[in-house]
Amino acid sequence: MRARDAKVRGCLFKSRFSDEATARAVAMHMLSSGIITTKRAWVYQCGPECRGWHITSSSSGNYRAASVRADNPWVAPEFPA
Repeated sequence: MRARDAKVRGCLFKSRFSDEATARAVAMHMLSSGIITTKRAWVYQCGPECRGWHITSSSSGNYRAASVRADNPWVAPEFPA
């Protein structure tokens, strides 16, 4: 299996958002309603195969990821959760 095919298949199982603002809004909702149980979620832009935005509850070190809290959609990386 080629790496590109694996990447595309991986995206099929994730919620995809067309823009960052929508991904952040959904992440805030998921945090405030308890769907995501961590204090923070991260939104990140996927690669060229997908071109969408995804949400994760783990900090993976993805340089394109930006954190979100239930009360703040734009948490700067230098501020604690």
